[in-house]
Amino acid sequence: MLRWAAMHSAPAAGPVARAWLFLLLLALPLKRRLAPGLPLPARLRLGDRARRFWFKDVSELFAIEDIFGSGEYAAVAGASPSVIVDLGANAGQAALWFRTRFPKARIVSVEPDPRTFATLRRNLRGDPRTELLNAAVTAADGPVSLQRERGSSWGTRVGAGEGPRVAGLSLETILARAGIDHVDLLKVDIEGHEHEALSRSPALARTALVVGELHPELLSVPAGEAVEDMRRCGAFSRGELNGHIFVLARET
Repeated sequence: MLRWAAMHSAPAAGPVARAWLFLLLLALPLKRRLAPGLPLPARLRLGDRARRFWFKDVSELFAIEDIFGSGEYAAVAGASPSVIVDLGANAGQAALWFRTRFPKARIVSVEPDPRTFATLRRNLRGDPRTELLNAAVTAADGPVSLQRERGSSWGTRVGAGEGPRVAGLSLETILARAGIDHVDLLKVDIEGHEHEALSRSPALARTALVVGELHPELLSVPAGEAVEDMRRCGAFSRGELNGHIFVLARET
């Protein structure tokens, strides 16, 4: 446990912040029992700056490591988007990464889980060019149920059952509500709902570049078929799947 906490406190900004995060990580098992929804503050080095990041469980820190440390969305680093739509925003990790790369972009972050949305709001408040929407992206508008994984907010997904009910909105409705005609960059991480929500979405035709994470074990079709269906729907010239990351792009 000590070695694990030391390893995952590495993103902290400086020795004092690292010691604080180390102690928070050691306390997570107790927190999970007594106050699972309580957000905790850590000071992290994110890109070229240090900032406070609020998290409720270790999965939200793992996402920071994946995005900032492992370069999960490095495929779009050379782009210059003015409008970014972030589907499955979680606690704002990808939005924070996009902000370090594209400081003038407008970012619309969409997160379905009300608990995680509250943390997202904490992490992105104060950014005047970021807008937040508490909804799930779905093929058609209408309420949906969420399935939560205990102690792991990044595993929350749309599914059948008796989980909390939230608004489900199609990508077309999300763009209409935000007054967006064209999306320069669409980021997708919606826990296996990618194919169902987007493979027939007309809004993909108004999107220049898509980067996302696929969850093959949760898809209703093979991962390669899911990427090809989305590529064909949006008339993208290129569709790639590298590991669990997919990219849809147009020739320039």
